[in-house]
Amino acid sequence: MCVACGASGAACCAAALGAANRCTTGLSCQGPVGGVQTCAACGGAGNACCPGNVCNAGLACPVAPAGMTRTCIACGLTGGACCAGALCQPGGVCVGAGGGMAGTCNACGAAGQACCALVGPTACNAGLSCQGAVAARMCAACGGAGQPCCPAAMVGGAATCSTGFQCTGAGVGMCTACGGAGQTCCGGGALANRTCSAGLTCMLPDAGGIAGATCR
Repeated sequence: MCVACGASGAACCAAALGAANRCTTGLSCQGPVGGVQTCAACGGAGNACCPGNVCNAGLACPVAPAGMTRTCIACGLTGGACCAGALCQPGGVCVGAGGGMAGTCNACGAAGQACCALVGPTACNAGLSCQGAVAARMCAACGGAGQPCCPAAMVGGAATCSTGFQCTGAGVGMCTACGGAGQTCCGGGALANRTCSAGLTCMLPDAGGIAGATCR
């Protein structure tokens, strides 16, 4: 005699149908292997993961100890499981994802912490930039004397330094003092666009050449 299967609280449909088809959408076959298994909610916070280790948006299905059911938990939080796609909420970076592992969101962006991204203004908190070898990049101070230039606020923009410094050199560039007496004028372009500290004027050198303009 045929009986209904696959609905919430009902018996699971035949195993031959495959895990994704033993219950209706939003349910999974749960219960002890070899015992009575029924269809129950899956994918929500605290629920068992749906077939394929899938959870609802904002939740992740981390690996559970042997013999334990994998359940859906909030994802992307610092110290918690990464969301699908190895994503974390702002201020976190996903480490260890792959091979069936959800990975863990570690704090990032502050001085001495891992970069949240390898490049750009979102890699580190304000006043910091992502520095060091690619495999171990960390957030460190930028924009001050002798420090790397800070990343541009927008893609394609110019790197920046703190007031009284300007970005010089190729690549990332370094911040050097400008605007003081005898120092290079701050800014670029035409002489009228370059600035100095109060009481000083940006002037061309005796030999001419805008590149050598200094504050006097």
